[in-house]
Amino acid sequence: MTRTFEQLTEAEQAKAVEIALTDLVSAVTEGAIRFNDTLNADDLQGRIDAAMGKADAMQTPWFAAEYLRDDDYVWTMLTGMAQVSAEDAEYRTADDPYVVTI
Repeated sequence: MTRTFEQLTEAEQAKAVEIALTDLVSAVTEGAIRFNDTLNADDLQGRIDAAMGKADAMQTPWFAAEYLRDDDYVWTMLTGMAQVSAEDAEYRTADDPYVVTI
């Protein structure tokens, strides 16, 4: 039996958002997800590219997520997207919370 986000405890909801954010940041830093700044009428991808460029320039690509976190706009946008993903998913248990994206 699965549960919706609203049926999770507050701690489970926080964990679900954290997992969704980790997955999203991994996809962004690996280049699997890119955003179209023109269509979205913002500069999110440009800011992500700048953060990734800093990580490359410092020869620390493993810190790319930290460079993304340093840009408040980028981190707010990614966190919001993760929140939406978490709210749209179904869940089994607290130990295996992120099951199916609807």
